Amino acid sequence: MSDQPVASDFSVVIPTLGRPCLRDSVLAIANGTVLPAEIILSHQGTPGSMDAMLREFEALPVKVQYIHSNQRGAAAGRNTGIRQVKTRFFASTDDDCTAASRWLEEIVAALEKHPRAIISG
Repeated sequence: MSDQPVASDFSVVIPTLGRPCLRDSVLAIANGTVLPAEIILSHQGTPGSMDAMLREFEALPVKVQYIHSNQRGAAAGRNTGIRQVKTRFFASTDDDCTAASRWLEEIVAALEKHPRAIISG
């Protein structure tokens, strides 16, 4: 179990082709100062190609949800993931981005002050 606080009203969406860099992206979020309620992976690659990585993610202190999409393109993948969000807020990043340790903490703090804002950066 993790000692990290959980932003229970926050999800993170990551569109992906299942490239190896996804591992670093997910691990950066899982090792951040605040955990999301879940990470939603919107996979546009070959079904089954991420099975080993998904098994690794099961050991993380955050729920990782896998969604497969036959659509192509980062925007389509992001939209597929966003449709699965059940929390009040969400953030999105790309599978080749490594979030700073305070990335989600800072987004959560900004949205607590300005809940109707759109935050980018």
